[in-house]
Amino acid sequence: MLSEQLPHPHRTEDTLTPERNPILITGAAGEIGGVSRTMVDMLLEQGHPVRAFVRQDDERAHSLRQAGAEVFVGDLLTIADVTAALKGVRRLYFSMSLSPYYTDAVSLMAAAARAQGGIEVFVNISEYEQSFMTFDRMTAPEEERRAWLGGLIANWSPQQRAHWVAEQVLDWSGLPTVNIRGAMFVENPLMTWPKTVRWALENHPRIRKLAAA
Repeated sequence: MLSEQLPHPHRTEDTLTPERNPILITGAAGEIGGVSRTMVDMLLEQGHPVRAFVRQDDERAHSLRQAGAEVFVGDLLTIADVTAALKGVRRLYFSMSLSPYYTDAVSLMAAAARAQGGIEVFVNISEYEQSFMTFDRMTAPEEERRAWLGGLIANWSPQQRAHWVAEQVLDWSGLPTVNIRGAMFVENPLMTWPKTVRWALENHPRIRKLAAA
């Protein structure tokens, strides 16, 4: 579904001028530790039209609309939703919280973007470890992997494996891709502890009750 700014819940304008094509941002409703909402705000401040992909039409979606974003409510694991969200889009930023279906979501987005065509850039939020946990190193004998990685680590974690596969999918897709292999963002809860505590106190009655005891 799309926001109230559009005449139909699954319709976008067919003729958008290049400078007015919305930039699609997934994971836009993320709060603590989320980068997508920061991206939305930065792009809007610079005058770019933004389409924010969210999972639920709740107060966070309302906040995005208030900020000036077009809100698309859908499921990253539903190809019809993903295809509808991409309509008229030339640039997109893909981010998703930890999920066993992460690579599914990336693959669906890549497939829909390739089918649509005209994508100028697919920005994928990956992770720092992809810079050194490469195919050659991760397929070396186990003793070498342990010696190189240190400790008992010899294989990717499930999330590291998901990001590696996601990067391969995007490479195979032929889409113009930028993989951001970030280490830590200032939006990380560890970097915004006061905000984390304030958010927890405001949104979780049990925590408020404990704090008041």
